[in-house]
Amino acid sequence: MNKSSLRIMFVFSTRAMGGMELRAARLAKLTMERGHSVYFGCPRESQLDSLLKEYNVARISLHIHGSLDVVGARKLAAYLRGNRIDLVMPFSGNDYWMTILAGKLSGARVVVNRSTPSALNPLSIPVLRRADVIIAVSKGIEDLLVSQGIPTDRITVVYLGVDTSLFSPESTSPREQVRKALGLPLDKFVIGCLSRPGKGQEDLLKAGSQLASTHPDVHYLFAGGGVPLSLDPLIHDFPHLQNRVILRDRLPHGEMADILEALDVFVLLPETEPFSNAVLEAMAMEKPVVVTRTQGNIEAIEDGKSGLLVRPHDIAAVIKHLGDLHDSPERRLTMGQHARQRVLRFFTQDIMMNRMEEVWMSVLPKT
Repeated sequence: MNKSSLRIMFVFSTRAMGGMELRAARLAKLTMERGHSVYFGCPRESQLDSLLKEYNVARISLHIHGSLDVVGARKLAAYLRGNRIDLVMPFSGNDYWMTILAGKLSGARVVVNRSTPSALNPLSIPVLRRADVIIAVSKGIEDLLVSQGIPTDRITVVYLGVDTSLFSPESTSPREQVRKALGLPLDKFVIGCLSRPGKGQEDLLKAGSQLASTHPDVHYLFAGGGVPLSLDPLIHDFPHLQNRVILRDRLPHGEMADILEALDVFVLLPETEPFSNAVLEAMAMEKPVVVTRTQGNIEAIEDGKSGLLVRPHDIAAVIKHLGDLHDSPERRLTMGQHARQRVLRFFTQDIMMNRMEEVWMSVLPKT
């Protein structure tokens, strides 16, 4: 079968908008650009609607009432048969059961995407074993699946990939222009944390409060869906940071390269992270990154060379690394250059899509 003839359906029953949902929508867009026919099943009024419309991805209303929704599975199977779908990809653990059943009923192959850094529900393990293949976004996720009894021959790792032509220091708007638009000072050292709440923002505020006594010129940009509502009450607990913190809600992804270029250092400090697209984008923009030692980050970064890793909640290490980076422009430059080279070698969009297509083709019947 020629790759251009694939008919693929993505399934995502949540109505929320987070990193996993964004990755699914972007993967659908990239799959279309590779010449495949793409269908995206999600509920009505999903927050993905506007993004799928922007990407010109065919959106299919999908009604799922819990993971054991037999009726929903049969309806999905009928849709897969009627539209001659070659393979179907669920992204959320809540959708595995019904999607795998629909695939078995329709004859479509099932390729499961797993990016959640938590253990599987024990009841879903025998179901997940029936998938044709499970794509893990990192070796850490693969190890977690194997530890729960998923056979290694059913799992393959496909790393996330970045559009390195978009995320390139040479293709951005002037730094001063972007800083003015964001309300950032033009002549200060700016640290950015661009993610939804729950990614270690409070730890960065704690570190910044202590860093202020020795580095009074440091300012901070926090941006992401729900960030102002979440962090604004916390700012008052850090008097040393008054007038040094800018809060923004979700910013358009199409402007993210410009925003990253306006930063001096990128920081992300979650307790767990299967693999972070935001970290890869900052690396592609030649920004030094300070991130927690999580499953995906330890695979993305060479500690001390293309980024700096810290243990979760190690405020002292964060303070030291940020102070050192502030004081050494040459180190920032060298680390940023190494970071981009690592992305170009392992984590480009083309590398990801080439590998993804290999996996898809491997599960289809040979003709």
